[in-house]
Amino acid sequence: MEPVMTKGEFFSRIREGALNYSSKNMALANFIVQNYQRVAFMTARQLAQRCDVSESTVMRFVTSLGYTGYPDFLRALQGIVNYELTAVERFEITPEDTKRRPQKTQGRSGERLVLKTILKEIENLRRLYDHFSAEDFDRAVEEILKARQIVILGFRVSASLAVYFEYLLKKIKEAVSVLTQGGSTVYDYLGSLDKETLIIALGFRRYPNELIEVLRYCKDRGFRILAITDSVVSPVAVMADRIQVVEFAGESFVDTFAAPLCLINGLISETAMKDKKKSLSMLDTLEKIAEEKRIYFQKNK
Repeated sequence: MEPVMTKGEFFSRIREGALNYSSKNMALANFIVQNYQRVAFMTARQLAQRCDVSESTVMRFVTSLGYTGYPDFLRALQGIVNYELTAVERFEITPEDTKRRPQKTQGRSGERLVLKTILKEIENLRRLYDHFSAEDFDRAVEEILKARQIVILGFRVSASLAVYFEYLLKKIKEAVSVLTQGGSTVYDYLGSLDKETLIIALGFRRYPNELIEVLRYCKDRGFRILAITDSVVSPVAVMADRIQVVEFAGESFVDTFAAPLCLINGLISETAMKDKKKSLSMLDTLEKIAEEKRIYFQKNK
């Protein structure tokens, strides 16, 4: 039997007011979205403590979502979680058990930061695997497949991901471009594009204001927007028609991008397989050019 409210509907309810959330409400929203299976078995006091807010803040937040109170909020969330999880999995995520279980990321005393970073990346990839939504992924692939033209947006630290995405996607799709910084000329370029253009936006904390403004312009222009971001309540997600969520955390000021790269690779590979004939044709053409121009090193040639 399916829950009365689906997970997508639950997340959409949280997303609706994201742009107007206070810092405390945003902390609650992000924690709930990223840990909804655990939150389903937490008291209001436990949730407040985990998010470093007052219990009354929790109560006001769930009321703002349209629930009559915290018990009503829990019933909706538990309906989703109980549908998703087995009895064993529900037992494993109870708050009492999590207090006793050692944290995976603590490591040995004196462990080198690089090893902690590797462990954190493994944890990020595991989170991507555990939270993977085949339905959302397939919708994202379909958007890429049907798009006549694609513009990939990635500002500041996300610029490297955007360039990587564009480089590989151009091997199997025509009319793919990338924008890695703002400025007035960005609007000139976007304003000249066909309304059927797909915008793929890469945006993670701390979400550059320039990116948000460009996305707002794209939305007003009627472009379809596919967001790859770290939360369904991020300001990037709020602007999007389709969302691919990839949560990640690091051990230092350096962003850890193994999980977003893995998702990007998956989107490109799946897109190529869905239109295999065209993909093979374009790849074959590129290989012939590479051989003719001797782009890659070849021994004894």
